[in-house]
Amino acid sequence: MGSCEKKRAREMGDMKRLWVLICVLFTLTQCKNTIPQPKVTLTIDPSVRYQTILGWGACTPEVKVPIPLRDQIVDVAVNLLGLTRLRYEPPSGNRSNMRRWEWLNDDDDPTHINWRAFETKALDERVSFWVVPFKRCVEARGERFNIYVSPSFFNGGSSGEVPTWLLHNPAEYAEYAISLLMRLKQVHGIIADYYCICNEAGNDNPFSPQVVARMIKVLGARLKIVGLPTRIQFPECINANTSWRYIQAVRDDAEVWRYIGAVTYHLYGKNDARPQIRNFAWAKGLPTGQTEFMRLRIDHLYDDLTLGGTSYWEIYGLAGPWSRNISIHPCKTTFTISPRLWTLSQVMRYVRPGAVRIGATSTDAQLRALAFMRNDKVTIVLINTKKPYRARTVTVKN
Repeated sequence: MGSCEKKRAREMGDMKRLWVLICVLFTLTQCKNTIPQPKVTLTIDPSVRYQTILGWGACTPEVKVPIPLRDQIVDVAVNLLGLTRLRYEPPSGNRSNMRRWEWLNDDDDPTHINWRAFETKALDERVSFWVVPFKRCVEARGERFNIYVSPSFFNGGSSGEVPTWLLHNPAEYAEYAISLLMRLKQVHGIIADYYCICNEAGNDNPFSPQVVARMIKVLGARLKIVGLPTRIQFPECINANTSWRYIQAVRDDAEVWRYIGAVTYHLYGKNDARPQIRNFAWAKGLPTGQTEFMRLRIDHLYDDLTLGGTSYWEIYGLAGPWSRNISIHPCKTTFTISPRLWTLSQVMRYVRPGAVRIGATSTDAQLRALAFMRNDKVTIVLINTKKPYRARTVTVKN
């Protein structure tokens, strides 16, 4: 069997396990099989409304490729996969060809930006090469582009630890963040929707809930002074349980919450607290989001949408030489899309931002269902990934 045939076989296997039905004005065309199948009733209830989908996202690629290949990857990401959002990670670490965004304190005035001290070249090259074309592609569809900035400060690894002068001085940290946001706006015409104080706070870094809270308060006030509408994305911890611990530590601090615009988590570890995060955020009128996991499958998407009530949902590592999503060939002339990513795209591509998740109840627990309404259209997602896999005859009510 050739590579194309193998790819087609994998895709057909995924298609058997997930169907996306687009129902216009609550109508559905049913296809019947001659083989007797279990009968399932799916009841749609538009009066039961949950979260609004705000964006499907991924990390901004770092790899340099020929422009024609870049354009193809962006086209696939936006028009085939349905992505509308990017996570931008600023320059970090200390390498032979690049240093972190602000390696040494630019000066002793946290309200004055000395641009000569910042790694603007690396930021400008990556943003102009990947972010700007992605933004244009999203907007060409008539949809809203969304981006957030998420710096890392791991004690080990590629990012390097946070400098002492940055960790213990919230005003200097605010300058660090403002300089990133202003560079995006002034040079590239991009206004970030959100800013995360620290990617995976508490994971191999000293960003405790108290440290993060102090920085949120100072940065939030500075954002208003400089006229940026950017909100804080919080807490963005390594898993939902750790994120919930950070939320609880500041839950009664009104000054912190006045600046927060989205409540997010990653999926590495225990995630039993997703419902608590969802309920807490919704009570404050805030959207939730899942923003990183390296082995995402359709089951993760279902759990995040239901248990986590997520409005933002992201894949990690959009494209690269070893990406699990879009894998770029070493020759940099072609790429391969993961079958797993194709399956996820069957939801992301058809459930567009602005869609509201509504009630959907299946009489068969093995056949999980999601339903969304947007512009008088209902999109129904049926997920058939629980063993034993089998065909079913589905009747949709309402």
